Amino acid sequence: MRKSSLKIIIAAALVLAASNLLAGCSAEPSEVGIKRLEEAQEMKKTVNLYLVAKEDDADHAVVQVVLDNPENKPITSVQAWLTYNPAVLKGISIDTGVSDFELEAPYNNDFDQETGLVMLGRSTSKAVRTDKIVVAGIKFERVGEGAAMIEAYDYQQDLTGHTSANIMKDGMPLNVLLKPQSPLPIVSQ
Repeated sequence: MRKSSLKIIIAAALVLAASNLLAGCSAEPSEVGIKRLEEAQEMKKTVNLYLVAKEDDADHAVVQVVLDNPENKPITSVQAWLTYNPAVLKGISIDTGVSDFELEAPYNNDFDQETGLVMLGRSTSKAVRTDKIVVAGIKFERVGEGAAMIEAYDYQQDLTGHTSANIMKDGMPLNVLLKPQSPLPIVSQ
């Protein structure tokens, strides 16, 4: 047998052995992952995210991010990424002092002014179980004329999106947020 043929046979055997080993190692996590995805999709979602406009002055608008939690589910974290038109609005500040959540998610609570994105992420060490939960107040400056819609960005039923309200179940987070429906219009003079 030639040396190159022997190398091909050895490489094929190694690939086969490695794939069998990896298949055996990954069978359990994929089953667990599928189960978690099914739980996320079946989880009764009753929490609503809504935005409340609070006029600050003619040059600014304040939007309060609120969760409506009618069943008083134990919410441990929330991620609320919001989109807006950067030609009309400019993100100025995020007030988390009004929040029922005391912890900040890494790389969140900031603006991407170029794309018009608010990246808001909050959590808590003790679950919040009230029917109305304030997440944050967001202040915008009006930089253009016309209307801008502020709305939830990238909602998914599980945790793969950027907008969710989460509870812990069996040590794992699950999203209980309904798909946000109505954008909030902000009209600039």
